Amino acid sequence: MKAEALQLANTLGITGEHPDYPLMDWQAAVQVGDTREGYWDWVVSEMRYQMHAWLDDVQL
Repeated sequence: MKAEALQLANTLGITGEHPDYPLMDWQAAVQVGDTREGYWDWVVSEMRYQMHAWLDDVQL
């Protein structure tokens, strides 16, 4: 598990769930083959993706 993922898991509970990234979304991503990451690593990846998508939309 990545350090960021471990920190989230420790904060929200290893068996918990991030409010913005439902466990069901991760399960669906696994089922269709979009990820092979564990839940908390997937959450970190999704957060990074969202940040990059937001930055791409920012007009400087």
